[in-house]
Amino acid sequence: MGINEMGFEVFEEMLDYSDELQIEVHELENGAVVADAGVKAHGGIGAGIYLSRLCMADLSDVQLTPCDIKGILVPGVQVATDYPAVSCMASQCAMWQVKADKFFAMGSGPARVLARKTRDLYEKIGFEEFADVAVLVLESSKLPDAAVAAKIAEQCGVDAADLRLAVAPTNSVAGLVQVSARVVETGLHKLFTMGFDINTIKSGWGRAPISPIVGDATMCMGSSNDAI
Repeated sequence: MGINEMGFEVFEEMLDYSDELQIEVHELENGAVVADAGVKAHGGIGAGIYLSRLCMADLSDVQLTPCDIKGILVPGVQVATDYPAVSCMASQCAMWQVKADKFFAMGSGPARVLARKTRDLYEKIGFEEFADVAVLVLESSKLPDAAVAAKIAEQCGVDAADLRLAVAPTNSVAGLVQVSARVVETGLHKLFTMGFDINTIKSGWGRAPISPIVGDATMCMGSSNDAI
């Protein structure tokens, strides 16, 4: 099973628990399905865990865990994976700038492989995939419309009806959870930029506190990355 198929299964599971996760689901005119985990919907920690799993194509274990900061326990995220290069770099790394008219988002997740974003990364780690479905997590303060979905689907080489998008802004609980879940990815990316062969890394583990909502998306981007 490919990583987009694995992500697709997690997305469908997420929809099964939409009420409990406090997310809203929308089917666009072209059949693409959007899960709102924090733009207009409330979302929450549970939704953030699902976003994190989607980002990593469910190849990492993601759990809520306490973090001790100077004797004070705060909520955090723990990530463990036996597929660090594929899970955290090929899939999770937010290297796709999705632009269309007035819409902008940073894209993470298995659909990046289909669109061959950061081609040099995939060539260096020797990973590629072709799939009939595509799953992408969008870090954005706006929900994508059918035109945005069509553009993403075209770049992934799939029908719009086979595209699944999950969306949350950085300044939302779910959005902040999925940023902290990049704790392993952050270390791998640093090693990759230093020229280290990340394919030699067989497992990864990390833990990071979850930043509170401290203001707008820009401020939360700073606080969440500081948390990592």
